[in-house]
Amino acid sequence: PGVRSFLIIKEKVRKGSTIYKDDLNVYDALYKNYEHKTISHGKHIYVLDGYHMNLTEGFWSHIKRSIKGIYHLVTPKPFQKYYEEFVFPYNIRKQTDAEHFNDFSGSMASF
Repeated sequence: PGVRSFLIIKEKVRKGSTIYKDDLNVYDALYKNYEHKTISHGKHIYVLDGYHMNLTEGFWSHIKRSIKGIYHLVTPKPFQKYYEEFVFPYNIRKQTDAEHFNDFSGSMASF
């Protein structure tokens, strides 16, 4: 993650919060303000204190497959736009058709 990721974390995550992460050291710079718990896949640990990385890993896997399947290559500059294109459907993937319709029709009422 780049500087932007750290700025977002600093803005959105309360100091002193616990960050669950995998074996990668990229978030070590956050140690000063946050408690860290490492879920060490390298040591075959996949759940720690009831927490896991499966949803995060599944989400990024979905994004990568979607981008490769549709766009094949994405440069860093427009990545946020591609990311946003896939976040919404991923977030509502468990809703029923009726819930989709109600959300859509409710949002149309505000126009």
